Amino acid sequence: MQVRAIGDVSSLPESSFGHPTPQWWGLVGMIAIEGTLFALCVASYFYLRLQVEAWPPHPFPFPDLPFGIAGTILILAGVVLMRIIEKHALAMNEHAAMVGLLAFIILCAVLLAVRVFEFEAFNVKWDSNAYGSIV
Repeated sequence: MQVRAIGDVSSLPESSFGHPTPQWWGLVGMIAIEGTLFALCVASYFYLRLQVEAWPPHPFPFPDLPFGIAGTILILAGVVLMRIIEKHALAMNEHAAMVGLLAFIILCAVLLAVRVFEFEAFNVKWDSNAYGSIV
């Protein structure tokens, strides 16, 4: 049996024909959903912007920053943690990778809790004004 290096694709065919895989369709669907969401946000911004004389509506509700900053720090910590997990996984250190994944799941749960408080810190509700409905 020939041992190949990780990432060696020399044995794969140069071209492929046939039906795309379910993962391909899932990726296309996700891109379509995200693109539609982005287009709707831009369209709603311009629509609501043209409905009022002054933008953003007065008084402008400044959000409280501590929860947003904490969320950003947690996301960056998750990026660093995933790089560490990747290093252990490529080194075939299963125990360290599993411990890292457990720590990442806990980090995601904490980030989700921070997000709940961050939405409260926006200081604007969806039904308060046009700006709040976009947020």
